[in-house]
Amino acid sequence: MSGPAFYDRESGHLIPADATEAEEAVIRGERSISGGQLGVRMGTECQCHSHRENVPIERHHVWPLGMGGPEEDGNIVKVCANAHHSIHAFLDHLVKTGGDPDPTLAKMYGWKVRRLARRGYDRWKASR
Repeated sequence: MSGPAFYDRESGHLIPADATEAEEAVIRGERSISGGQLGVRMGTECQCHSHRENVPIERHHVWPLGMGGPEEDGNIVKVCANAHHSIHAFLDHLVKTGGDPDPTLAKMYGWKVRRLARRGYDRWKASR
């Protein structure tokens, strides 16, 4: 980090002195980068990737709410923003291919991303 910063005791993060109010909220984990309050916070506990430093951690619904999934703890995992995007991208591919993904495309995603997307796809398919 370059330039002056201050330590925010409540969140435990260094905040750049020139950060806007919105940037401070993202750093503190109060808001997502897109501005929504989605339960996003900074952390290292992604279930798909290992992180040495804090990154935005989001709540992912394994069986997505938009596909009829329930809003319950057993359907939620914590993943980094990159994994969250990848899970949904691969899940979309599974839906489009009827659960039979292109092997070349599947290799572009990590096994944990593929596993979470497959679990969501299977739960959605079983509910239909």
